[in-house]
Order: sequence, then C-alpha cells, then structure tokens
Amino acid sequence: MNCLIFRFSIAAAALLLIITPSCGEKAPSSQSNDPDAISALLDISYPDLAKLEPNAKTALDEMRTQLDQLLQAKDTPNSTLGLAFGKMGTLYFTNRFMQEALNCYRNAAFLQPDAYRWRYYLGRLHLEDQRTSEAQTALEKTLELQPKHTPSKVLLGQLAMARGEKETAESYFSDVLSTELQNAPALYAMGALLLEKGSYEEAAQHLQTCLLVQPYARATHGLLAKALTGMNQPEAAAIQERAKTDRKPILRDPLMDEVHNQRFLVLYRISEALRINQRDEDAVTLYNNSIDIRPDLSGPRLGRMISLIRLGKYQTAIETLSDDILAGEDVPNFKHILARLLAASPEEEVRNPEKALVILEELRQDHMSPALVETMAMALASLGKFKTAIQYQETAINLAVQTEQPNLLPSLEKNLVKYRQQEPCHQPWAEDDPFFKIVTYQGETQLQKRTGA
Repeated sequence: MNCLIFRFSIAAAALLLIITPSCGEKAPSSQSNDPDAISALLDISYPDLAKLEPNAKTALDEMRTQLDQLLQAKDTPNSTLGLAFGKMGTLYFTNRFMQEALNCYRNAAFLQPDAYRWRYYLGRLHLEDQRTSEAQTALEKTLELQPKHTPSKVLLGQLAMARGEKETAESYFSDVLSTELQNAPALYAMGALLLEKGSYEEAAQHLQTCLLVQPYARATHGLLAKALTGMNQPEAAAIQERAKTDRKPILRDPLMDEVHNQRFLVLYRISEALRINQRDEDAVTLYNNSIDIRPDLSGPRLGRMISLIRLGKYQTAIETLSDDILAGEDVPNFKHILARLLAASPEEEVRNPEKALVILEELRQDHMSPALVETMAMALASLGKFKTAIQYQETAINLAVQTEQPNLLPSLEKNLVKYRQQEPCHQPWAEDDPFFKIVTYQGETQLQKRTGA
C-alpha cells in the first residue's frame, strides 16, 4: 500500500471519529497545555525500511497492513484502532523511527484517553530526544491515569534531581521505596541524596542494597566509596573506588520491556551475524549497544569477548571481564576465559599465569574439561614448569578422546609438542578453535532472565 492511500485513510478515519464516534464511544478531548494533545488523527508517513533487518521489516509491514485495514473499516471501535496505533508506535520506537512513533502514540492516546501506557510511551520518547519539559508533562499525566505506576515516579524523581529540586526528587524516591524496597534506581538516587545531606551510614545502606540487587551497576561503587570515606573507612572506600565504572542501575519497566527487548534482539542478531562473518570491530560496537539494554544477560557479553579476542584486544577483554563476571550469569565460563587470557596472552603486560592458576583451582572443583585442563597446562608452561605442563596436556588429550571431541586434538597435540621443546604457548586460542564458532544467540528464551528490580 502506498503512502497516499495510508494518508487518505487516516484523514477519512479522523473525520469519522470527530463527527460520529464509533460504537457509542465519546470523542476524546484535548488540553491546550498538553504538548501531545491533538484534535484529529495525525498522518503517519512511511519511512524507508530498506536497511532494516528482515524480521523487523516484516513485522512493520504486517502491522501497517493491519492498521490500514482497520482505518478503512467504518465500524472499527476507537479502542481497537488505538491499540493498533500503539502497537505500530512500539514497532517504530523499537526500530528508532522516533517521529513516526511519536505520532502513532499521540493517535493512540487520542483514541484511548484513559490508557496510561500511551502517555508513558510518549514520556519515554520525549526523554530519549531530551525534551524534558514534554517528558515531564507526559509522565505526570501517566500518574494521573495510573497513580501506582512506579517507573513514572522514578523518572520524575530523576528529572527533579536534574533540575536541582532535591526535596521533590526525594519525595518520589521515598514513595517508590515504600512499596518496592529493592528498586535499584531509587536506591541509587536516594543514596546520592543522603550522601549530599551527610547521612553517610544511611546512604551506604541504600547503596549496598542497590549493589546486591544489580551488581553490574558499578557506578554505585563510586558513591559508596564517598559514603565510606564519610564514615572514616578509607581502606573500604579505596576498594569501592577501584571497582567503580560509569554503569548506573537500570529501571525495571514492564511497559518498556517490549521496546527494549525487541531492540535488544535486533541488535544482538546483527552482532552475531557480523561476528560470524569476522567483522569483529562492527560486532563489538553493536554488542556494546545490546549490553547497554540488557546488562544482566551473558550472551552478548560472550559474543563481544570472542570478537575482542579475535581482534587481539586482550587488555580490553580482561577489563570487560570483571563486568561480565559481575553480571552474574555463566560466571564459570567467563572466569575460564579470564584464566586463559592470563595464562597465555601474547602480551607480557597482560599475562599473569600465577593468577590464572588461582582461578583454575577454584573452577576445577566443579568440573574438569579438556579446555580447562589445557588452560592449566598453558599457565604452567608460561611459568616454565614444562614437565607438569606436559602431564596436564596429555590429560587434556585423553579427556578429549574420552568425551568424543576429536576437533580439539590438533591444537592440543600441537601445544604438547611445544611443551616438550620447552616452549610456552602464548596464543590463548588457535585461529580454528571451536571457541570462535560459538553461537551465543538463543532467541527470545534469553529474555526470560531479569536481574534486579
């Protein structure tokens, strides 16, 4: 269907809605102080979808066809049409067509004036485009329609903090924590507010709870370091200071999950395709974007790690591994990767075989695999303990045979020859190692996990 037909359909539907509301429903009214208020349905232009991922393009095309059919039908209830515009808006939002999403949500709010979620989506869109005043209005209207909507309270609290209105911000965050004791963004914000008041112990309690809920929110360590300094605990503060990064807590937000999760899946699928085709620089960029959306999932972290290693960025890989381990999922795998890099990195400043052996001793308590035993041999060879390294490498070969993994044998046997010649292995993985062919993407099943409030 072309753009002219779609625009004509919206105009015709708007005329019907204004003159004769369908199925006895009242025509929605607008308010002059509301930047999202409209008096008739807005036209939705068709953006160019040529560069979209196939799955996303198909979803948009199908939803547009469905919406056009509803617009052309004379007896479509406002509620049904509003829901269709809302779904279309979510697809546009997911794929970053922001103006189209904005108009769809405005239409949805016009057709379903009592549905708080369209107001909330409008608020989120305005926030992403840094229109804070419009976001404020939309989020306040969300709370008028749904007074218990926690994400709106958190966002309004954050906006108040940004304006320097600390009492207003504290009121919002206290309200949130009165019903959700483990809301990580509220705990983080309250910790910061209490810190400014000099209430160091209370601030520390909030920030420590925040880290229990979302351990990967490592910006919290920086605030906690200040609280501990105020409590005259300089050594504990120094530990926290070393652990900090700029990653703040994420807001658990069921309404935005649909947008975030679909965006996450699109970015993740493209990242995996780029990595498989050895376009690792581009893959790392999109993996980082995926991780920003879902820092609690290990799949994109593992994909990013594989790309970084193939690019030879060992120091960067080690630096990101601390975050990956704190994400809390698939920890043994990430610890083994860290140990392998420390055992056999070609960069001397990165290599630390003693630390690798400490990690490996912990891991071997739970399982022994050919890869784990091989890493132990690498660490021992890097320390010049070739006799013991040979014994471990032979064990790794036997395990590969016993567990029917013949694809591991060529590299295992190659390194065994090195150790017999008193040469260490300073290549963590061979270029043809199965490690580089791991497929981390598992579809929507990966979205089931959600860490923290």
